[in-house]
Amino acid sequence: MKTISLHQLSSLGDQTQAPITCHVIADNQVGYALALDVEGEHYAVVSDTGERLHFRTIEHLLDVLVDAPEVAHVARLDFSRWHPSPAYA
Repeated sequence: MKTISLHQLSSLGDQTQAPITCHVIADNQVGYALALDVEGEHYAVVSDTGERLHFRTIEHLLDVLVDAPEVAHVARLDFSRWHPSPAYA
């Protein structure tokens, strides 16, 4: 899997005319992460140090997506790694 930094994410629309699909990955162990599909390539969104970014809340992640409107309007939620808390199950 390739990587893209958060700073590159905000200018991705200027770099490609291809359709971009954004996946919000919900994981109750680590929080929320972002992944992109661009021209058949899968990218993990990483920090400046190269580590995958995780957001504690969906609100924090949405605040980041606001700065990348080319990506925000096509974001999809992936709850395959989300497991209900025992208190709410």
